Amino acid sequence: MLLVAGMVATLTGAQAVLISNPLSLDTQFLVGILNGQPGDSNVATETVYAQTILDLAFGEKTGPAGQEGVYEANTTFNYSGTITSNGGQVGGTSIEAGWDWALAKYDGQNGGYVLFALLGQASTIPQYPYGLWTDNTSQFAISHLTLFDGGGSPPPPPPPPPPVPEGGPGILLLGALLLTLGGVKVLVSRRALA
Repeated sequence: MLLVAGMVATLTGAQAVLISNPLSLDTQFLVGILNGQPGDSNVATETVYAQTILDLAFGEKTGPAGQEGVYEANTTFNYSGTITSNGGQVGGTSIEAGWDWALAKYDGQNGGYVLFALLGQASTIPQYPYGLWTDNTSQFAISHLTLFDGGGSPPPPPPPPPPVPEGGPGILLLGALLLTLGGVKVLVSRRALA
């Protein structure tokens, strides 16, 4: 009975998105980044930052690498959209379901911004941007999140490619097994006739 209830809860409940380190421009649900802090950290300015990241073409970068004020889009998953409203700034790393995007500000002036696609699901994002601006796993802690809704959720990332069938020894063993079974069937048939 408990097993059935658990299965029903799993099938009917919304899936949560857990984004973990290390981060990169290939990370699923990471829309893009803004290096450094070129302006104020108020909601109006951060709305412009988030929309600028959403407007980037797939894999696009807006300036020379390693400089502040450079926007970069994800190079593996293509996200886009239009911000229609915001939920203001919040603390922490856990986000309730219902938001399309979250712009995370890491470490005041030093880190930068990372825009995450939430797809309306409850989400948890990393406390530290390990993998983006630093190799230190506990540097540039999150300062705040700004939450956004849009004109529809961004498209979900494409499904992973299907697994490649095993070749070589696996196929050889399967062939040997089929030949053995065929031989056993022939022997049994001959003995039955004798």
